[in-house]
Amino acid sequence: MKTAIKNFAASLIIIILFICAVHLPFSSKHQEIEISYPADTYFKKGLGFLSLNSLPPAVRAFKSAIVYQPSFAPFHYYLALVYEKQNKSEQALNEYHKVTEIDPEFYRAFYNLGKMLGNAKEYHSAITALRRAVQLNPYYVSAFNDLAKMYVEIGDPESAEKIYDYLKRFGLDE
Repeated sequence: MKTAIKNFAASLIIIILFICAVHLPFSSKHQEIEISYPADTYFKKGLGFLSLNSLPPAVRAFKSAIVYQPSFAPFHYYLALVYEKQNKSEQALNEYHKVTEIDPEFYRAFYNLGKMLGNAKEYHSAITALRRAVQLNPYYVSAFNDLAKMYVEIGDPESAEKIYDYLKRFGLDE
């Protein structure tokens, strides 16, 4: 009975992740792209492996999807997420950069890129990425908070204060 419940829960998680992945707000430029059959199959496998925290097979699946459609940003995005979970910062950063080149409106990629750059103490580059994220999504509270933290790190508390005031003014503060 417990095994059946665990299998059901794992299946449900995979389905939820797939639904979320399909409905991520990609730019209109990439909504028109039809995913080829093999790429779609590998992508779904990658999402399944990722949901099970089975990271090496997830990497292989996302890389296989990329072979079939190298200019589809979500494939690179999820590969970057897996690399980030594996603490492979250089590979994750490379993939996030590819995402932002392929789709300059993919605000989540800019956010993740900014967070990683901030963790690497590359504050000015982090600020650039985070500013792009909030420019693309002016309701992205986490990005605003991280941007404010980066301003504090570089010794610019006035800019951080402006961000917090903005969040308060629009009721976006957490």
